Amino acid sequence: MITRNWYRVWPPNDHYCYSAIASRQSDTTYHNHRWHRHIGIELTNLRNNILLNSDKKDVINRLEDLHDAGFANNETWPDQASTKGLETIKQDITNALSDIQTQVTDNLGILTTFDEAALKQFEAVKENLTQLCEAIKTEGTYGVDNLRALLNTTIKEKLARIKNKLGELQTFDLSAAIRDAENFLTSADPTAQATITSIRGVVSSNVEEAQNDLITQVNKNYVTSVKAILLEFAEKAEKELAPLPKEITDDLDIGYKGFMNKMEHTFIARVKRIDAVDPQNLADEGSSLSKVSSIFKGAVSAFFIKLQNQDAFKADFSRIRPSYNALTNMLTKLETSTYFDDKFSTNLDTLNNAVTAFKPSTYGAAKCPLLLNALKAGFTPLVEELKKAYVSTYSLRTIEWEKLTEAESRNYAKICLTITPILYQELTTLKHGLDIYDWTTYRIYNSSDHTSSLHALFFRDNGYDVHRPENAEHGELNHRKDFNGSSILKHLTNQTHNLFSQQSSPVTDIPRSASGSDELDVTVAEESGLIRKLYDLLKTYFSVCHLTRVDKPRAPRSVYEILVWCNGLQFNPVYEKLKAQVKSEFMKEDKQRPGTKTLQLFDAHPSPVKYTDVVDELYNVSANSHAVLTAILGHGHKDGIYACEFSDNSLKLDYPSNMIQLLCTLFDLLKRLYHQLYFLLQRCQLTTQLSGWRECHYGRYIGGSGWQCNTKQCPKQDCNEKHDQSGNQTGEQFPNCGVKSPLQSFLEDGLKGHLPHSVAARGSSLSCGTCGNTPGMPCRTPMGFADIGAIASHTMIGQNIREVLYDFCGRPNSPLTRLCGYLNCLLPSAPKTLADMFSFYYHLTDRWGMHGQTHKQLAFTEKVTAANFGRPYGDLKVYHLFTPSHSALKKGHSDGSLGSLVCSSRDSVVCGPYLRPIGHAIYETFSSKHADKYLSWIVYLTATFYDLLKKLYDECNSKCGARGSNCHGKACIKECRTTSKHDPPRHHDAKCKSIVKCNSTLPTLAKYGFVLGDPERLNGSAGIEKKRTCRDFCTVFAESFEKDSHLVQLFKAIDNFMFTIRSPFLWMTVALWSLSLFYLICVMVGRLDVLHIRSHLRIPSSHKIMAQSLLAAARVGNVAKISYLQP
Repeated sequence: MITRNWYRVWPPNDHYCYSAIASRQSDTTYHNHRWHRHIGIELTNLRNNILLNSDKKDVINRLEDLHDAGFANNETWPDQASTKGLETIKQDITNALSDIQTQVTDNLGILTTFDEAALKQFEAVKENLTQLCEAIKTEGTYGVDNLRALLNTTIKEKLARIKNKLGELQTFDLSAAIRDAENFLTSADPTAQATITSIRGVVSSNVEEAQNDLITQVNKNYVTSVKAILLEFAEKAEKELAPLPKEITDDLDIGYKGFMNKMEHTFIARVKRIDAVDPQNLADEGSSLSKVSSIFKGAVSAFFIKLQNQDAFKADFSRIRPSYNALTNMLTKLETSTYFDDKFSTNLDTLNNAVTAFKPSTYGAAKCPLLLNALKAGFTPLVEELKKAYVSTYSLRTIEWEKLTEAESRNYAKICLTITPILYQELTTLKHGLDIYDWTTYRIYNSSDHTSSLHALFFRDNGYDVHRPENAEHGELNHRKDFNGSSILKHLTNQTHNLFSQQSSPVTDIPRSASGSDELDVTVAEESGLIRKLYDLLKTYFSVCHLTRVDKPRAPRSVYEILVWCNGLQFNPVYEKLKAQVKSEFMKEDKQRPGTKTLQLFDAHPSPVKYTDVVDELYNVSANSHAVLTAILGHGHKDGIYACEFSDNSLKLDYPSNMIQLLCTLFDLLKRLYHQLYFLLQRCQLTTQLSGWRECHYGRYIGGSGWQCNTKQCPKQDCNEKHDQSGNQTGEQFPNCGVKSPLQSFLEDGLKGHLPHSVAARGSSLSCGTCGNTPGMPCRTPMGFADIGAIASHTMIGQNIREVLYDFCGRPNSPLTRLCGYLNCLLPSAPKTLADMFSFYYHLTDRWGMHGQTHKQLAFTEKVTAANFGRPYGDLKVYHLFTPSHSALKKGHSDGSLGSLVCSSRDSVVCGPYLRPIGHAIYETFSSKHADKYLSWIVYLTATFYDLLKKLYDECNSKCGARGSNCHGKACIKECRTTSKHDPPRHHDAKCKSIVKCNSTLPTLAKYGFVLGDPERLNGSAGIEKKRTCRDFCTVFAESFEKDSHLVQLFKAIDNFMFTIRSPFLWMTVALWSLSLFYLICVMVGRLDVLHIRSHLRIPSSHKIMAQSLLAAARVGNVAKISYLQP
């Protein structure tokens, strides 16, 4: 190849003389240029000749490759990767010459510094280089000759041969061959089709003939063999099946099939006769209950008589006999009864004990274990259904008073006193509905319209048809078509029993007009029935109990005792005196009639306070406290506390006789009561999914647990846990470890994270040994239900407490809420806890300038102006503390507003309804009469408010917000949009742990007097964009303490305000001290008489008094005794 020979003339490691190389390079460049031009001309001529024939373009392509690649600056040829182009070879030679030139120049520069010995060595090198140059010259000449030979000989010969071949191909005649090929293509298809059709016909005919022969022979063979097989099978089947009918008949009478056969024919067939019994037909002899019991007893007896004679079950029948005998005995007694009575209860207990003792799993290898299990599975639900029959505890019992012990007699009396208010309140409600709301036309059941059903309006809420299905047409009450509300009203008002009756009496003390004209007579209708008389006697009894002298009365120290104290207040003699004291607070000077006092409104916002409002709510709190106590403890039992004892002051509680002291005690107890009960209400309003206690049990036989309702304390806590513990439990049996409940722990004062303070009675007031160590935090009064597991008479869930507390203190118009709000306005005192300060600031600034301006904005501004000596001062902008709306710039509340902690926005930001003070509703009432106090509280309490708020933030942040805390890195999942660079909206994922699920936040907030503002919204239940975590809470909370936050700015504004109002006194003090200093200097310099400064005293010692007194006041010491100052 040309390139390979050309490349060989440049050994990469030889050195040569630069002059020889330069000469050779110029010659080579010249010859290359001339050869390149000549070859190009020849190739162009050849290309023109070849283009005349389009079938020979491959030759052109090869020549173009030679032109473009062989003589161009290409690294490789298209189909020869190892062959380089001529221009590439040329460039390689040029580069090599440049490298050699550079190396020789460098070496020569080094050689000039050598001595004589080095010069001799240089001569030797020079001689070698000369020889090298000659060699290079020779090789270069040889390369040029090769190229010339290639051009003149090899390439010309090959191109000539190519040209000759192309000419021959161009002149050759191909028409005959083309014609033969076309003829063959035209006749090939018809010939092929004809041949294929002929062959196919012959083959099909032969195959069909052979197939018919095979089918005929196979049919003959199959019929013969099948006939023989069938004959043999028939003989075998007849022989084997001969005893089968008898075996089937026998099998139907044994085992499980025999059991089911007897069940169908002897039990179910007989029980169906019950459908024919008409419960409304009372004309026949015997009650419906006795008829049904007789039919059911006959079916049971017939079934078990057949069953005990069944083979393989005779040995096992003795195991079920106790249950059978107990059931038969119970049904026998019911045959002679017209209703469920105490004998039925006794027999049912016997049956229940027998069924409970019947344990097929403990009988080992029984012959018929399936039958025993089936009987157990049938008896158990039968007993449970029979338990639903209502039987009074005192059914058919006759009290023999002379045989009772003193304790038993007292308990019976307590029972009578306990049920009396229940009868009065509920029967009065029923009569009122029948009389006033026209329930007389309503039937007890009305499945089409529940608003016209007495069961839905009254009886369901009073314990009737407790287990009645929702879709049942009627229940156990009278559902005859001719029985409605008017029938019930007749029973309540008839003269036989005289339960309710009206007694009218004229009013005679009405003053008559002087004209003597005819006037209408006024009569008053009063209830005088037996129920009302009994209730009045009960109230008289409670009033008498409160007249008992108590040697050492004590103040209530727990929520339980406070509720008892409030419930008994209405019966205590101090109650009327207390109302008179409250009335005196509303007695004001009548401007129209000077010298006289009249009842006047106490002007306030959001509504004026009236004397009747306070007295009415005082009574409602006292009366409704009884409902709260019974909701928690029930109505009592012999080993507990009966509900009547809540009103008789059996606890010997103290009711101060001093009205001022009583009023202060009342207010203190009500605030303590509200704090604990409202927190309890908030927990019972929430479901388990929101870490609430609505489904948590409390009451009798319940144990405590952690503050979050859970299923970890005991598997399936809500199950019926009356099962054996012998170690052979099935899948539906559970450990009898008892139900665990955080609600029970809270009532027992044992809930971790919510433990009460150490409260003790000190006279008629309370003192706390814990609050001294926790300033600014609310006092947690003990709940006081330590023995609720034993003394409670019922087992309920938190929903029951929620329903009662919501009416008692859960609404703005609830009795306890309104009474606390009224007293807080009438008897104002500075907020002492962080939660109270938070509520005060919030309500004062809420809707600033919009609602209640007279009692908030205008009154506050007036007091600010008065404090500044009548000069307007507008820099004390307290209303900025809670900005209600979002800022477009901040994408939230601006400048760390505390409004971000109570915000209900739907935006995907970090603000939210995190905080709600427990006593929030108490601070809603404001009066302009106390505006000076409001200003004073803001000025002097803001620093304390800041410190306590910062303390709360630090504690929350250390547990949830700081790096390394449990919630900081675990509250959100990795894919959460709030922790990534997603485009807005950036809301939390459904799997993120909300602040409601945090184990630390709620106990911490409760310690400072707060609860979560809206747990449902914070948990994301009302929309995932509203979900917030405890980390979000700490983030937005931290903004409240930045240097530009509204709270910090309020600090500065208060400082400026204080300086402004004190500046006149300050400068006056400076002036007076300056004058005193000047006077002192004058005394030190010269005598007073010399300076013609005369004292107002006329005796000479006056100079001494003035000068020495000033020096003594300045504590100059012995200077005051110098003789110079002596007169």
